[in-house]
Amino acid sequence: DTRFALALPLGKHRFDIFAGVRYLNDNFKDSYTHAYDSGNDKTPDQATRNRHAEGVDETWKSINWYANVDYNYREKYYLQGSFAFQSSSRFGKQADAGVKLFGVTWGFFPSIQGAWVISNENWFRPNRSVNMLKLNAGFESLGNDSYDNNAAFTYMAARSFLKEYAVGIGLENIGNSKLRWESTNRFNVGLEGNFFN
Repeated sequence: DTRFALALPLGKHRFDIFAGVRYLNDNFKDSYTHAYDSGNDKTPDQATRNRHAEGVDETWKSINWYANVDYNYREKYYLQGSFAFQSSSRFGKQADAGVKLFGVTWGFFPSIQGAWVISNENWFRPNRSVNMLKLNAGFESLGNDSYDNNAAFTYMAARSFLKEYAVGIGLENIGNSKLRWESTNRFNVGLEGNFFN
């Protein structure tokens, strides 16, 4: 994760900016056989009949470009805009959403939030009952790829057959080449305050 941050005060205005890129790479492979209820070394067929072949081949990569800009004017009016631009090896090659760049599909997730600190207005008279009052509202689009690493792919796996007398290869998953991120769009509005000191 690499990022830069910049604080930029300009008189009554203030900007806080940060942006960066996050890259994740996870790779795990394992294959093995095991047996149980086997006889001794004079009856090896017992081990053959109860042999299981199993394995894992998990590879996952993700890259996320992101940026955030916070603005406020005289500690009264706040505006925040952000976005994330993400691609993942879990996405299908023919995902029918987002943007195609460099041969892969990217999801775009923007957000905008605003706030008004009512209690900082000149006409607002602070008192013991209401010390601070702030109105917030915004919209955000969120996305994630929290599903199996190989869900988009068709692949085979080792299987036992004939009451475990034989081991072979069978179809494990039928892939979905249009698989993409799960997305959520959310609008929020709220009132925040401090009361009675």
